[in-house]
Amino acid sequence: MTSTQARNLIDGLWQPAQSGRTVPSIDPSTQHILGSYAASGRADAEAAVAAARRAFDRPEWAQNARLRQLVMLRWADLMESRGEQLAHLLTLENGKPLAHSRGEVAASVSEIRYYAGLTRYIPGHVFEVEPGAYSTLLKEPAGVAGLIIPWNAPAVLLIRALTPALCAGCTVVIKPAPQTALITAELVKCLHEIAGLPKGVVNLLSEEGHEIAQYLVTSPEVDVISFTGSNATGQRIMAAAAPTMKKLSLELGGKSRCGWRARCAMAQSGSTTTTSCLPKPRRAAAAAAVLAAFMATRRLTILSRSSTSIRIAVWCRGGRSPSIKRPSSPCQFSYALCCR
Repeated sequence: MTSTQARNLIDGLWQPAQSGRTVPSIDPSTQHILGSYAASGRADAEAAVAAARRAFDRPEWAQNARLRQLVMLRWADLMESRGEQLAHLLTLENGKPLAHSRGEVAASVSEIRYYAGLTRYIPGHVFEVEPGAYSTLLKEPAGVAGLIIPWNAPAVLLIRALTPALCAGCTVVIKPAPQTALITAELVKCLHEIAGLPKGVVNLLSEEGHEIAQYLVTSPEVDVISFTGSNATGQRIMAAAAPTMKKLSLELGGKSRCGWRARCAMAQSGSTTTTSCLPKPRRAAAAAAVLAAFMATRRLTILSRSSTSIRIAVWCRGGRSPSIKRPSSPCQFSYALCCR
């Protein structure tokens, strides 16, 4: 069963934020509360990083490639067995169609197995630097990695940051996007259930703001930062990480915008999306389901709706653009944007 409460995982124990605060997680297609996540702060971040450092300094993980491979393969098997539950939770929290969520979970499982295969093959190099003199280059884990995960593909982008770190022997502190804290916690829960995973190797912190992310970027106890997001935030991370000379993995910018023209007929794709995205009780708001992916960005708000019409507001750079249209069917709608 999937959980509706995303707590912190620190040093092998699930626990609330030290402040005791929680924040609701919202279904973007209905604005209903799905559950809640811990509103963590600096004290939680310090505890998680300390746990990750202790786990890295012990030899049982960083120097045991066979254990790392076995844990990752078992994790992939468990995720695969729970694939349908994970996909439904991903759709509810993120807003993407269920077919897309199923594909994302399946891709995540595949990538875990790929990196598990690499775990026991991390070769070094021996080369002759001058006649009779040889140099040996060995690869070793970098240390503690801070992983800042976005909301748009929270499963596969978590895996692409987490599994290479585990493969190499690093320990990690994961900071998910607040919009998708529940699905991230559920994926980490699958890993935490695997026998043999030492405590402190994987730590998870959720937050409403940016305090934890700032701590991960600036802390001298964190050796690597992985971040996916905007160019502007990436620039700030580079500047803040410079004094501690962190290794950085930055995936920045975006190039895949999606939109509909005014008076766009969605009879075919709208029906398919709504059916695959939401269960029967919610099909009355078909247009709302089609727009769920937009709402996941918190840039779109449903003002009112019925079985035959929907009123929405789109938030743009120039402010809110009220869009009031009467679709001829639940799967036909139109809206206008005041700016790109």
